[in-house]
Amino acid sequence: MIIGVEFDESIRAAVVREVWEETGYRVDVGQVLAEHHVTAPRTGDRRPWRSQRFVLAATITGGELGTTEVGGTTDFARWVPIAEVPRLEPRADIVDVAVSVLPGAPG
Repeated sequence: MIIGVEFDESIRAAVVREVWEETGYRVDVGQVLAEHHVTAPRTGDRRPWRSQRFVLAATITGGELGTTEVGGTTDFARWVPIAEVPRLEPRADIVDVAVSVLPGAPG
């Protein structure tokens, strides 16, 4: 899951909020498992930018699978067996970063 952090919101609070909005689950957020970033250079009128990304552990503590955000960017949520993740197309590259830190995940 890719989340956006609101202005003046902590990363952990953003994870709790976004997981609820996009999956319907309540979670307790654990440790940072991986960090990753991407950058883009200045082009035309666009300034250069950097996107810092984190993979965090989380434990589901309640809720039910299904999106709760109205008018958001997530159409649906579903579980995918970890072995099938490499075949998902398209997928964000941060998904591969997350899978790389999971024990027993496909290489």
